[in-house]
Amino acid sequence: MRREDCRRWPGGVRILRVLAACLVAATTPVGAPALAEGETVQFRAVDDLWGKVRANCDRPDGGYIVDHFGFPARGGVGSAALRNIQFQKLEAALSKVLAANGSGGQRANLKPIEQDELRAHVYGDAFGENAIVDRFRDTYLLATADLVADAKGQYLLSVTVRGLGGTSNGCFEASDLYPLPEEEVGEPVVSLADIFGRAASKMIDRSKGKVTVYLSAEVVGEGQAPGRWTDTFVDEMRYAVQTAREKSSTINLSDSTASILVQPQTTGASPTGERWVSDVKIERKRNAYRVVLTVDPNADYIVEPGLVQPSELPDIPVEQLRDVNYGAGRTKLLNIVGEQQVVLGMLPGATDVQDYGFRLSAPAYVEFDIAGNPGEPPPLDLYNGSGALVEPMASRSPTLRRFRLGADTYRLRVRNTKGPRAGYRLSYRGSEQALAPMLPPDFRITRVFRDWQVGIGFQKGERACFAVTEATRWSPAGWRPIRPFIWFLVPDSKASEASERVINQRFDVAAYYDTSVPLQGHVFGNKENWSIPIGIRDQQIQSVVGGDIMSLESLEGLTQGTALVLEGATAEQRPAQIEYSLSGYQAAINEILSECNRLDLRAALIRR
Repeated sequence: MRREDCRRWPGGVRILRVLAACLVAATTPVGAPALAEGETVQFRAVDDLWGKVRANCDRPDGGYIVDHFGFPARGGVGSAALRNIQFQKLEAALSKVLAANGSGGQRANLKPIEQDELRAHVYGDAFGENAIVDRFRDTYLLATADLVADAKGQYLLSVTVRGLGGTSNGCFEASDLYPLPEEEVGEPVVSLADIFGRAASKMIDRSKGKVTVYLSAEVVGEGQAPGRWTDTFVDEMRYAVQTAREKSSTINLSDSTASILVQPQTTGASPTGERWVSDVKIERKRNAYRVVLTVDPNADYIVEPGLVQPSELPDIPVEQLRDVNYGAGRTKLLNIVGEQQVVLGMLPGATDVQDYGFRLSAPAYVEFDIAGNPGEPPPLDLYNGSGALVEPMASRSPTLRRFRLGADTYRLRVRNTKGPRAGYRLSYRGSEQALAPMLPPDFRITRVFRDWQVGIGFQKGERACFAVTEATRWSPAGWRPIRPFIWFLVPDSKASEASERVINQRFDVAAYYDTSVPLQGHVFGNKENWSIPIGIRDQQIQSVVGGDIMSLESLEGLTQGTALVLEGATAEQRPAQIEYSLSGYQAAINEILSECNRLDLRAALIRR
């Protein structure tokens, strides 16, 4: 269907299905000019739509009444949370446009029975003579909206109105397609199967005969990926190719003998057929990995990126770590960088030890956590380059060892005290400034909005939604082992705490501060700045004026500002400062409130 064919569409069929066909036919926002400063996408779409109604549908003897139904109940793109947020913003935009003098329209104030009958007749679910339809036939318009995604994954918004048909109201108009800004859409966390599945479909389309794909994998900043990760990618691609081939009809294949074989790059040259090179790059991000799969069918690149949970990649067997000589003997090399990594090990003999080595070029915090498999974990000891035992920092966890280390060469030793075949799972991470905060168990990231992440988790068996962001900078250096972070959590509407309007918030941990020195909060925006109240409650730094309620200044600042700065003094009475980015705050909060069905809390967290 061509875009021009969608301008005026006669009645009789479901308008949403027609709209979907029209929107998919238009993969770029044709005719959608740049937004003016302070103007929202939703207002522009509604204003554009109503201008077309006035030009092409306006009744000479009076105005229309407009009923806003929102998005289709089934189908479409985007999460339910995203669609709910768009509905709310379109509601506000529609009210604003219709409230303008001379708009020629007003919001519908219909009884439920009238609304049901009118919508059913517009959709084609009901037909024939009806007194309600006859009364509103010339004045009623149903406004609907939809989201589509173009080939590049850009979300596009359009709004449509449709009349009941007849002599004076056969109106059908749709706004142009408007791209939603990144801060509203966010980036979803997907599965490896999704990334490889998209690539496999394109590979099937481009393969003409026998093809062998040679795949390699690399961790950005670390070098070649662990062998087990490469094996996982090879298996994922093989399965994805097989699935894509099963879905593809042989009619669409120019050569019925076409086949795609996937091998690790180390396998060697293909004896026959085409040779395609493929690589996977993994970049460690906060609580997630960015995976970029590239396939090169004769320089016609296929590139499929995506964010995945760290749990999508398997733990690394100790045997796959590189052997190195560190001082007193041969060890397994640990790359102490960035986010958490995991090694699986086994101590066959009752007196066996396993040594790991690593080198730091600058002072850093390093953390090790070991779990037995099964039973109690084996002990851990850390030695510096001189062979001296290094004492860990204080920790309440019996398995966690956290160190503040200088630039040196180190040896980590795992000792067996349990008997033959003692298995263990060793996790480790490091950072020159401070370690990233870890999500609680049973919590996972689902989407990223600029500098904020959102997700779902379970507390005491009950579902909750959260938004989190780490500090962009803080001082003084060496102040703390864990980076500062802001955290908002709300219980699901079905949780037992939902009726109490509980909002769990924290801007930092009070233990790092001299509580006798007043804390100050400053929000900086593009046009305005705010001073917000900051205090301590339940050993957390918070911005509340009572209960879990934030002040109006706090709400305006967090919603409209770009950066939040906290100032105080460390426990050692040194000046302390933390800066957080607020880019993505409003979209992240909207997402968690919609995901957990807690829109009743919106006024407690957002203020325009």
